[in-house]
Amino acid sequence: MDLKKALGWGLEAGMVAPDFSLLGTDKKFHSLSEYRGKNVLLYFFPRAFTSRATQQALSLKSYHHILRQNYVLLGMSTEPLSALQAFSENYQLPFSLFSDVTQKVSKNYNVLNPFQRSNRVTFFIGKEGVIKKVFRFVSRKIYAETLLEECRYSHDLSRSPNS
Repeated sequence: MDLKKALGWGLEAGMVAPDFSLLGTDKKFHSLSEYRGKNVLLYFFPRAFTSRATQQALSLKSYHHILRQNYVLLGMSTEPLSALQAFSENYQLPFSLFSDVTQKVSKNYNVLNPFQRSNRVTFFIGKEGVIKKVFRFVSRKIYAETLLEECRYSHDLSRSPNS
């Protein structure tokens, strides 16, 4: 498998984000298209309950009160929904996680690795459903801080001189 493809290369800023419809840890079906009109941070991670996934999720949890003001946060993994529900409940995550056991979404976003798991990649999807930025190789300890800073910067760049 091509490493660049598995790290989300191929999907870049300016491209339409692939839609999906999956059951979340909140026991409701969600599709990306239902969030049109809102900024979305869609983050992929390989496995629940690993130290890296836990650090990433806890970073996002600690900044969720700030993130939710301007973004909908959605997590995605190829783990079974039962594992994601246990992970979400254990750490009391205030955002939904989605199980991509069929690997269809991970393939559509080009984040499926050779071990058939999602790589750690985050997509900032704008209100119109277009990818504004792709985050790869972000330190999981300061994940949320990095996303906030970079997304704010992207917002500033997208403003017209009169705004």
